[in-house]
Amino acid sequence: MNQSEDGSVQVEGLNLDPEKAGIYAARIVSSADAKKVVSLIGPQHMTVDKATAKWSMHFDPPGEEVFYASDEKCLEVFIRRVKIDTIPYGQPSTEKIKVEHLE
Repeated sequence: MNQSEDGSVQVEGLNLDPEKAGIYAARIVSSADAKKVVSLIGPQHMTVDKATAKWSMHFDPPGEEVFYASDEKCLEVFIRRVKIDTIPYGQPSTEKIKVEHLE
């Protein structure tokens, strides 16, 4: 997890179960209050290399400090287990992300 010069946040990782789960959403939240969402993204802000199962995410600059704030932040990553081959990574979308339906 890194902060770019423009304030955006880049996250990279590895899907440990690429056959049964697809990365679908992520959010940055307050560690003191998980209902305080700083930023939420869906597959349009993600890329996945299916050959290596590596993924990356791009959060636009959040409205508040993430890395050096007194209110520490956490990254939550959500997966989907159905139709993982149809997840539209990097494609424009107007879908409203609802993490209640994700794991």
